[in-house]
Amino acid sequence: EFVADMDGPLADLLAGDDPECAVLDRALGKLVALLHQREDEDRALSRHMRKDVKELSGALDELPDADARVAFLSKKHVQLMAESTRLQRQGTSSRKRIEEVRAETAGFDAELDRMAAAKLRLENLCRELQKQNRAARDESKRLDTEEHQKRNELSQRFQVACWAEAIFIQTMFIYRHTSYDHKQASHSFMQTSSSSSS
Repeated sequence: EFVADMDGPLADLLAGDDPECAVLDRALGKLVALLHQREDEDRALSRHMRKDVKELSGALDELPDADARVAFLSKKHVQLMAESTRLQRQGTSSRKRIEEVRAETAGFDAELDRMAAAKLRLENLCRELQKQNRAARDESKRLDTEEHQKRNELSQRFQVACWAEAIFIQTMFIYRHTSYDHKQASHSFMQTSSSSSS
C-alpha cells in the first residue's frame, strides 16, 4: 500500500485501523498510481514518436518523386492533426482528473488535520480523566481508612463501656451481697446476745 512508502508521523497515523485513514490511504495510492501511469504514457509516447519518424523517413525514401512525397506528407499531416486533437482532449480530461484528485487530497489533508486535533483532544481528556480517577481512588481509600479507624474507635469505646458496666454491676452485686451478709451477721449476733442476757 501507499503507507509502506512513507515515513514519519503521517505514516504512523495512516497505518492505524481508522476507516477514514484507510480512505485517505487509498486516495493517495490512486494519486501516486496516476502519476506513475502518466510517466509511463510519456515514455511510451516518446518511443512511439521515434518509431513514427523512422517509418516516415523510410516511406518518403520509397516514394518516386516530390509530388508523391508532398501528397503523402499532407495525408500524414491530417492524420497527425486528428491524433493531436484526440490527445489534447485526453490531456484535458487527465488534467481535470488530476485537479479532482488534488482537491480530494486537500480535503483529506484537512480531514487528517481535524482527526489529529481530535485525537490530541481525546488523549488530553483521557489523561485528565485518569488523573481525576486516581485522585478519586486515593480519596476513597482515605475515607475508607478514616471510617475504619472511627469504627474501631467506637467499637473500643463500646467494649470499654460494656466492661465498665459489667464491673460496676459486679461490684454492686458484691457490695449488696456483702452488706446483706453483714446485716445478717449483725442480726444474728444481736439475737444471740439477747438470748444470752435473758
